[in-house]
Amino acid sequence: MRAKTTAVVLVAIAGMVGPSCGTTQADPFADNSSQTTATQRAARVVTSGCGWASARTGSGVALEDGIVITVAHIVVRADTVTVSVGEGQAVAADITAIDLERDLAMLRLPPCGITRAEAAPISPGADSGGSVVGGATSGTVAFTGRQAARISIEEVLGTQRHERLGYELDVVTARGDSGAGVYDDRGRLVGTVFATSDNGTTTWATAVSEVLAFVVENQSATLPLACDAAESALSILE
Repeated sequence: MRAKTTAVVLVAIAGMVGPSCGTTQADPFADNSSQTTATQRAARVVTSGCGWASARTGSGVALEDGIVITVAHIVVRADTVTVSVGEGQAVAADITAIDLERDLAMLRLPPCGITRAEAAPISPGADSGGSVVGGATSGTVAFTGRQAARISIEEVLGTQRHERLGYELDVVTARGDSGAGVYDDRGRLVGTVFATSDNGTTTWATAVSEVLAFVVENQSATLPLACDAAESALSILE
């Protein structure tokens, strides 16, 4: 089965603000060589509004130590961002890169020993099961159907449509789960949630290949993007 091209009308699943990246207390007896689990790298992202914009709560994935990936539509109108990773305390994070076409954002925060996520390339093959892990609203939910797709969707804050690789998942998620990691049955990251269908029965995810390309393009980006209160959006957005 080949990946299909899909044009969809989606409901972005960002939530209003609730409880919220951070480090846990170091355990001197921990096996620091072990791989961070999907649950341990799940992140809750909470923003305060820029200008007239509302505060929001969403989800994210600690892709590697000090870097959390979330969706652009959660943070594009943010003044401040706090993130908690796993069971860690909430800490301040900087938005250092944003991609409105892919609906992705990079957050930088103090390192806390997270190992780099093992990623699996997009595939319409037999390993179709897995889980959405650590959604801020729905927590962890399993799915049995995963179909590769070329998703056509409007860019964040814009009207132009762009195509990207992703997945159509047979799982119900909710407002606040945008940014959560999607993993296969082997625990490998295959994508990140960005929306649900308007009838709430299908979840859409951006493929991890798009996420990794975004990270490579912005690896050297370290300066935070600031709020432009007059525009109620990040100052980099013209």
